[in-house]
Amino acid sequence: MKVSLRHIPCLGCVRSALKGMSIGDCWDTAGKGKRCERCSHGHKCEEVPDDCKALSRRFVLYLARPLPNNSEEARRRDRSIKRDLRTAVKMALDTSLHPEDWDKYNSVGGDSSDDEDDEDDDSLSDDPFA
Repeated sequence: MKVSLRHIPCLGCVRSALKGMSIGDCWDTAGKGKRCERCSHGHKCEEVPDDCKALSRRFVLYLARPLPNNSEEARRRDRSIKRDLRTAVKMALDTSLHPEDWDKYNSVGGDSSDDEDDEDDDSLSDDPFA
């Protein structure tokens, strides 16, 4: 059987990439098993949640691309993009796998007061996003 790279990496391979332990490449095993090569050594091979697949794939593809040239600006931009993608994937996975924790991302200012209280608060009147 021909071993092939999976189009969408499994959750274990994405987590490995998030920790910096791999680039997230997810390879089928040569046997009949459904686990990928990385998970075939005792780990459960789970699919990435549907709402996180595109972002996870984009992150893994970014890690697998050729490295930028040696200019400091290119390396700085690369680190910034990698950090932003890693954060986005972590947040997407966290909120998808643990929807009960959504409030920690939803509260921008750390204040969990009701919206009704905000209507009477004059300090928010200068906020362009209100």
